Amino acid sequence: MGKEYRKYKKISTHHVYCKGIGGNIIFYSVQDCIFYITLYYHLSRKYGIVTRAFTIMPNHIHSNEQAHSQEDFFSFHRDLNNLFTKSYNAEHNRTGPLFEKPFGFAPKSVAKKIRENIVYILNNPIVGRLSNSVDQYKWNLMAYRHTSYPFSEKIVLNKASRRLRRSVKMLKYYFNNSLPLTYNRQRVLFKTLSPEEVLQLTDLILSLHNFLDYNNIGELYDGDVENAVIAAKAYSGTDHEIREDYEDYRAYQIMMKLSQASGIDLKTCNFEIMTEKELKSLSKRFRINCIDITQIQKFLHLPRRGH
Repeated sequence: MGKEYRKYKKISTHHVYCKGIGGNIIFYSVQDCIFYITLYYHLSRKYGIVTRAFTIMPNHIHSNEQAHSQEDFFSFHRDLNNLFTKSYNAEHNRTGPLFEKPFGFAPKSVAKKIRENIVYILNNPIVGRLSNSVDQYKWNLMAYRHTSYPFSEKIVLNKASRRLRRSVKMLKYYFNNSLPLTYNRQRVLFKTLSPEEVLQLTDLILSLHNFLDYNNIGELYDGDVENAVIAAKAYSGTDHEIREDYEDYRAYQIMMKLSQASGIDLKTCNFEIMTEKELKSLSKRFRINCIDITQIQKFLHLPRRGH
């Protein structure tokens, strides 16, 4: 990190790209995404990071960020990756790094380049075939610009169940005390909730921890963040400075469903410690469903030539 630290003496706006080692899948569950986002929220406030665009994909994260200094920028990503990896490894019974080092970043010094990058990030799930529109994808946080409950019914506390009211109270305690939602905290929050209540609480969590600066985005698009969404519909954006593998990410959704149907708990599983027999069985099942072998290897964290 020292070399990158010295290279940029003044931090302005950067496109940041954090990728799983070898393109391996990292985000298998809602719990993984929630922990990353809530950790990002609290650390971004600690280090004064302004975020204009963000999205979690199954094996990488994109963000458009502005920091006050090079020290804040690198300290933020050091803490974010280290703390996430430590908790993730404990939850999934694994060891070692999760992300390729150093993380990718490219400066965006003019408004036109920043706008193009925002559109590029917003369209990542669409290009990856995970969503049909910006507002249909939960993990870019854009749907939360208008409402706290874009994917569920609004929580009305005086009509909510006792268990949901208890979870909301606990969530606000964690939030007010700058505590990210670790896996253990999530277990406590979601315990005994109905499927509908899980969706409601998830929406509330993401709306509370929404770190996107919509006003800042709007300033780049004639004062209205909706123009960014319109631009994303008309243009996919580009970034030739960040090397990225383009693929159909629906294959990973299929493999997640097949894994769960095989009795695998994706919330805690670690494919790296499965037996060769178990991995061959899963791989065969995936191949029957016409999944590309490289994507199977990324999903199961299998060694590949050149990695």
